Amino acid sequence: MINQTPHIDKFDTIIASCKELFLKKMSDYGTSWILFRLESLFDQLWIKAKRIRTLEELKDQKLIPEGRESEYVGIINYSLMALMKICYDQQLPNPEKVLSNGEMPEIAQEKMSQLYDEITSRIRTLFIKKNHDYGQAWRDMEICSITDQILVRILRIKTILKNDRNLMASEDLDAQLMDIINYAIFALIKYEDYSKPVNEIDLYKGCRFCNPLEEERILLRRKNFYVMLSLGPLVEGYCLIIPKAHITTFGKLPSNLFNEFLDLKEKVTVILKKVYKTDFVLCYEHGNIATSIGLPPNDNHAHIHILPVPKSISSLMVKEIEDDLKKFPIKYYSFTDFWEDYHERHSDEPYIFIEKDNQTIVFYLLDNTPRSQYLRYLVAKILGLDEKLVDWKSHPNWERILDSRLELLPHFILEREENDKVNK
Repeated sequence: MINQTPHIDKFDTIIASCKELFLKKMSDYGTSWILFRLESLFDQLWIKAKRIRTLEELKDQKLIPEGRESEYVGIINYSLMALMKICYDQQLPNPEKVLSNGEMPEIAQEKMSQLYDEITSRIRTLFIKKNHDYGQAWRDMEICSITDQILVRILRIKTILKNDRNLMASEDLDAQLMDIINYAIFALIKYEDYSKPVNEIDLYKGCRFCNPLEEERILLRRKNFYVMLSLGPLVEGYCLIIPKAHITTFGKLPSNLFNEFLDLKEKVTVILKKVYKTDFVLCYEHGNIATSIGLPPNDNHAHIHILPVPKSISSLMVKEIEDDLKKFPIKYYSFTDFWEDYHERHSDEPYIFIEKDNQTIVFYLLDNTPRSQYLRYLVAKILGLDEKLVDWKSHPNWERILDSRLELLPHFILEREENDKVNK
């Protein structure tokens, strides 16, 4: 079971990094932290957790360089100091004697390293057991929820101390502290996932949309489709609608899935307009060209881009396309008309389409493949965004993805609940 526990390697890496910092500070300052009473250590935990929450609410606008990650590391090490005082008090110097003598007795680094390892070994076992019993439920938590869990446990600790540790039915200080450490590790694992760039090699290990790499981006699952936040969102709320089956383009969507797709697209449009207080939601597709990752066309997995925009830009995009491609579009009065015509006449031909504000489909068959991420490029150009943001591999922009998730997820949860009621 231990070797199969997901993320245990990340747990080990984080603890090793925290321990390295702990021992380096011991080299600089000795074991002066022993003078902290438990109340002082818990105050340090409170200060750090409260700062994390403040940074979350301020969207990381800060006046000192240390960010949330360094505060989570501090929470881990201060919690471990408290656990050492609780569990190994007899093996540590007596603080009262230190105060009387004014000198800190030397403790070998090897001894402190051993105590650190003994405690973190217990926490590692707890990590494995809870991952097993709860099925990695923490992966579905927002990082801000993890912060709140830490704050709640610090308040519990303060209450336990206030009541002289007379517990009726609750876990004692050591259990609360081990939970705090594991929650801090959960947060650091999620931060690591959000900060790493998209690995070009991973794109070819299997279809990104048949096997989504980042479950946190998924807002809604239906029987045959799911809605996912896009990497490299040019605006907040930038979503993708994706069929679960490996279909190369929406023009080839099987007829039995068509009504489900239209219903889902309408629901997503309504939510985006409501949340972002706009009358304009743009919908487009690079059909059967897979220009963004360089795969052969038939290896593409269909995905419709759907995003709220502050103004009408579809007509401006059409003009740019006509100037760039030197061709005029085929126009359809509904998505249904486009779909029926493509099925009947065009089969595997590559295309791009844009759905205009009046739901007219502007459709271009392509003789030559346009530049990579062509329609994303036009959106960025018309909205006055930096062109480098078009490349979602280099600029995944996890901060905007997380902000969008916080805004949208409650609405998609309600939509899922309503849909479940209808289908019962």
